[in-house]
Amino acid sequence: MLLVLGIAAIVRPLPVRNSTVVSEIPFSLTAALLVGFLANAHLFSDDVELSISRVDGGILLFFFLLFMLYVYKVSTSNESPVTPAKADGTLRRALVYVLLGAAGLYFGGQWVVDSAVGLALRWGINDALIGLTIVAIGTSSPELVASAGSAPN
Repeated sequence: MLLVLGIAAIVRPLPVRNSTVVSEIPFSLTAALLVGFLANAHLFSDDVELSISRVDGGILLFFFLLFMLYVYKVSTSNESPVTPAKADGTLRRALVYVLLGAAGLYFGGQWVVDSAVGLALRWGINDALIGLTIVAIGTSSPELVASAGSAPN
């Protein structure tokens, strides 16, 4: 996620609202800490199983619902309205671009993963390291290309 955001920000600086800094970033950090706590709650009990229970899942869904309500509230407040972009071209052209872009993202991601795995195996790198790094980067490459390509001019 940070790789995608970082490269998108290099292509074009990303504007950040004050509401993002004040409420969304602390909410995201709290959510990450909550998941970490719930996944490691066995440290505070006699249970040795590493798991997130149904109750834990309910807690996470509750906080997700709270965040969705916040997003809905912010989206309906219309603090800074977005001006719609001018449509240049036809619907057929747009559909062709979307289909070509989807095919390019699919085959590009497949190419990145296959090539990286081939190189790693040739260099004798462990399979777990391949899965944790190279495949993760390869599966994030479509989001990377899409976010960098859609950066505003």
